[in-house]
Amino acid sequence: MNSYNSYMKKLILLIDDSAIDNFINRTVIKHANYAECIAEFQSATDGVKYLCDKANDPLQIPDMIFLDIKMPLLDGFGFLNEFSKLPDNIRSKVKIIMLSSSINDDDIEKANNNPLVFKFLSKPLTVEKLQAI
Repeated sequence: MNSYNSYMKKLILLIDDSAIDNFINRTVIKHANYAECIAEFQSATDGVKYLCDKANDPLQIPDMIFLDIKMPLLDGFGFLNEFSKLPDNIRSKVKIIMLSSSINDDDIEKANNNPLVFKFLSKPLTVEKLQAI
C-alpha cells in the first residue's frame, strides 16, 4: 500500500499552458497515488472559470492547484488576483502550489510572499516534491 493513500487529495487542478508539463505533472501525481481526480487547464482564465462554475458544488472544489507562473493572457499572478475575489468557501479549501521553471528571483520572492500561495516549487514535479508538501 502506498504511503500517500491516507493523505490522498480528492481533486487537483493543473493550470499550465504547456500540455507536456501538464502530462508530466499528471503522471507524477498518478504514480504517487496523490489524488483521486486531476483536472487540467492550459489557461489560467479557464481555471478561474472552472472555479466560478463549481463554487456551489463543494465536491468539485479542488484541494490543491498546481499553478504555472508564465502563461499568456493571464499569468499565474493574474490568476492569484482573480482567485482572491472568489468566495471564501473556495479560498479557504484550496492550497495553491506555484510550480514554475522561472529562475527569476523576483517571481520566486513574489510567489513566496503571496498569502494565497502555500508553496513555491521548481519544475519538474517529482514524487519527492509531492511528499514535501
